[in-house]
Amino acid sequence: MPGLNMAEVAPAGASAARFSAPGLPRWSAAVRRSQSGLGRARIVCLGDSTTAGWGAPGRQGAWPRQLAEQMGWRGARETGFFSDAGIGATYDSRMVRGVGWAADVTKGLGGGFYRNLTVTANPMTFTPQLPFEAVDLFLYGTTSLRVTIGAGTPVVVTGAFGNAVGKRTVTCAQAGLGRGAHAVSLVALNSSGHVGLDCYDAGTGVSVMNAGVSGWKAADFVLANYGVADTLDVLEPDLVVYNVGINDWGVPTAEGAFKASVQTVIDRAVAVGADVLLCVPINTGSGNRPAFAQYLSDLATLNGLVAPLDLGLALGTLAQATAAGDMIDSLHPSTQGYGKIAALIRRRIA
Repeated sequence: MPGLNMAEVAPAGASAARFSAPGLPRWSAAVRRSQSGLGRARIVCLGDSTTAGWGAPGRQGAWPRQLAEQMGWRGARETGFFSDAGIGATYDSRMVRGVGWAADVTKGLGGGFYRNLTVTANPMTFTPQLPFEAVDLFLYGTTSLRVTIGAGTPVVVTGAFGNAVGKRTVTCAQAGLGRGAHAVSLVALNSSGHVGLDCYDAGTGVSVMNAGVSGWKAADFVLANYGVADTLDVLEPDLVVYNVGINDWGVPTAEGAFKASVQTVIDRAVAVGADVLLCVPINTGSGNRPAFAQYLSDLATLNGLVAPLDLGLALGTLAQATAAGDMIDSLHPSTQGYGKIAALIRRRIA
């Protein structure tokens, strides 16, 4: 089976001065920079429902959130959101949608973009679980929002990005506030929309961004107009962790089409200077899994990437994972199972 075995998974705990995750030079440099207080590191997690966290008690059970928690000693945080991941309005308990706010059908970062077509004064409010000093707003098309951080002074942000996603940043200082776990309220001033936001400290730490979407195949990440692959230059990741294949091997998607879609994500990530860690999804009992694992291994070799990380190492076979309480059905882990996946990825990258 292509992928790393447990003996090859890098141990955690290396000092900032000499930290190096094998085969991930950009990510390693970003961690060293972060630990020296010279700027945060960024991880973008792409994948289907098993990245989004379907079946867990809300987004807090997903492996990207648990990865951030397990990397807390590096200042890691998962304090952002990009739509409802195709799972629903209750997916992220940190977010409260006012009347008129909903995810549309446009496929983009994190799923359908949030919009308020009624252009009311009803806010959509996000309250991160950790203090922050700045928030990035990701917008698409022609968008105007009034952003209020805590009880601070509102700031209007606008963007005219055409068929693309752009970014605007508002700091706590602009709102007249200090760093804190403030609520961020958004009021739509026109009917276009926005993608989501990320709250962070600029000088240090690690931002773990969960952009998984339930039901997506490899082709969904490379759609034109607002597509995820084309948004990577705005997210500026140091590492892209791409968990893809479960929904592709179910039909299955033809080898050429699957590889072409994954290659596009790799190309975009490399173009913005990110390392890429491909992941072979968990065992679902499908006889097509070995073929897709080989496709991912082929792509890693072709592009000079590290070997794919086999997430099956975290849970074992479907029967083993089910018996251990790591699965809720044949496709989706439990919160416990997601935690084991997070631990496997942490050992590889932290």
